[in-house]
Amino acid sequence: WDEMANLLRVYKEREGHCNVPFVHTEDGKNLGIWLEKQRQQKKKGKLDICHETQLKDIGLMWDIHSERWEKNYRRLVKFQQREGHSNVPHAHTEDGMKLGTWLNTQRQQKKKRKLNGSLEKRLDDVEVVWGAHSEQWDKSYFLLVKFQQREGHSIVPKSHIEDGTGLGRWLAKQKQQKEKGKLDGCLEKRLEDVGVVWDAPIRKKEKNYCFHSEQWEKNYCLLVKFQQREGHSIVPISHTEDGLKLGNWLYNQRQQKKKRKLDESSEKRLRDVGVVWEVHSEKWEKNYLRLIKFQQREGHPNVPNKHIEDGINLGDWLNKQRQQKKKRNLDASLETRLEDAGIVWDVRSENWEKNYRLLVKYQQREGHLNIPRNYVEDNTKLGYWLDAQRRQQNKRKLDASLKRRLEDLGVVWDALTEKWEKNYRLLVRFRQREGHWGVPQKHIEGGMKLGEWLDRQRQEKKKGRLNSSRERRLEELGVVW
Repeated sequence: WDEMANLLRVYKEREGHCNVPFVHTEDGKNLGIWLEKQRQQKKKGKLDICHETQLKDIGLMWDIHSERWEKNYRRLVKFQQREGHSNVPHAHTEDGMKLGTWLNTQRQQKKKRKLNGSLEKRLDDVEVVWGAHSEQWDKSYFLLVKFQQREGHSIVPKSHIEDGTGLGRWLAKQKQQKEKGKLDGCLEKRLEDVGVVWDAPIRKKEKNYCFHSEQWEKNYCLLVKFQQREGHSIVPISHTEDGLKLGNWLYNQRQQKKKRKLDESSEKRLRDVGVVWEVHSEKWEKNYLRLIKFQQREGHPNVPNKHIEDGINLGDWLNKQRQQKKKRNLDASLETRLEDAGIVWDVRSENWEKNYRLLVKYQQREGHLNIPRNYVEDNTKLGYWLDAQRRQQNKRKLDASLKRRLEDLGVVWDALTEKWEKNYRLLVRFRQREGHWGVPQKHIEGGMKLGEWLDRQRQEKKKGRLNSSRERRLEELGVVW
């Protein structure tokens, strides 16, 4: 027994597994027959526990069918990762094994309810389709996937040929099967997963249905193409695309919708590509497109008052929309579209927020808010703006919430007081560093003319105009008048 176990160990080291063929001999010994006997002994519960442990340590799998299943499953995973799907053709071989045949066997087991639940789940995990369908169906399906990935949709014209296959006719046949209730549920789901839209039921009276449906699909494809190129679906009524009057066709769809004659699936598909049902004057639409163009180029829709776009005063037009909104005369659908483009109705509020963000930026960079009155940040007169906020506060006209936000940022309302305090702190710093307060008249400290400032305090004291608390604080610091 030990001799045969050693031969099995040699076989394992050489082959990488213990699946010894039944007729295999090793060094003249019938290793395959001996191994099968060990399996039978184990199955009957007659195998010595020590022998069982030794064989397990070598790497023997007792259930050879389980090991074979695992190998084929690994081949299926490999196929799925390489091809992007698990629909293995029936005749396909992988690593010398008939993987297609094995997968069909699993489908048969599943159909007969003999497939273990855990195995079924693992096959589900690699997206195995249980309905075993013809290889031709799978081939046509993959051509449809290829078409969808290239064109961005699954609207295949009925006459379309893909790689020598009549893909359009094949898809039309699937739709007919679906209408008759004969299309397998899993196939239906796979087609829907690549964006196939099922046509409304065909009525016998509608003899020209197929012709009209195909023409509709053709126009819809052109609309998708227009939308992808232009970034919107507002097609001018006189516009032609690839020789077809697309603008006129879209106008007719709107009329059908208005008369409640447009079927729900068509309405949904048109809505999905951004079709607006209530189209207003062409002039409004053109200006709206200019606004979109401005927004995409500049990153915002805040058009300056006198801005000209394509020879049109777009800023003036936008202000008129704001006035209409203020008077409650702006159509709700237009209001929604303008908001979708990012329009802010209260421009003053938006400008305040913009300046506040610049103020935050300045404070984070400089560490203070002592902004000179003529200071400009990002082409904005930030110093003048902050001065205007102080004037509003002095007149008690500044909104309380805005005041609180400015104070939280560190704004001091009395700028002169803040400037005095800053110079005083610089004087303290000078005194601590130099050990005296004798600041030379032309000395600059921290970017401030500290010497001149101290000289002015002496002049103010001499004229009797220096605040008593300031005078005391300077004297405590050791300043001699």
